[in-house]
Amino acid sequence: MLVQKTNEDGILTEALLLLRSQGYQRTTMSDVGKACGLLKGSLYHYFSSKEEMAQAVLGQVDRHFQDSVFPIAKDKGLTPSQRLSALADITLDYFIDRNDGCLMGNIALEAINTTPAFRPIIKRYFGDWMNTYEDVYLDLGLSKHDAKCKAQEAVARIQGALMMVRIFEDSDYFRRCMNELSLPPYVQNTTG
Repeated sequence: MLVQKTNEDGILTEALLLLRSQGYQRTTMSDVGKACGLLKGSLYHYFSSKEEMAQAVLGQVDRHFQDSVFPIAKDKGLTPSQRLSALADITLDYFIDRNDGCLMGNIALEAINTTPAFRPIIKRYFGDWMNTYEDVYLDLGLSKHDAKCKAQEAVARIQGALMMVRIFEDSDYFRRCMNELSLPPYVQNTTG
């Protein structure tokens, strides 16, 4: 029996699952309505368009990372090495059971040029993720330039590993990536 999800959070949860698995272009308001047990028209009481709904979903993902992931870099109760390990663990936990990758990365590849309204939130999300790693790398003693470069590399590696998981349906790519990123950069360089 299909249970109606008639509040905004329930709708966003279903929309998130559909957007992650089907992509922005293939997901319709009818799909979301059906997943929620609602008629398509009912969704327009909450969102004026599919674009607005997708922006709300992206915002929800961004808030999760702002509240639960990125603050780890500022936790001075942990050593920088412990913060790297905690970042790796929470990122692994968030993505490991998903063969459909990162919603932000997927939407960036699929629709950032056709739906420019998505660019600011996606850009901020990835910028904040890089800043998170940069903060920890600075605390490990890297120069500002090296910390920034390593942070950019870390986020690019995460996204690349998520893409490999999606292509090959094998989470080992992501596990290895997060295991390596849990180590300080000078240790990463000696394990190659």
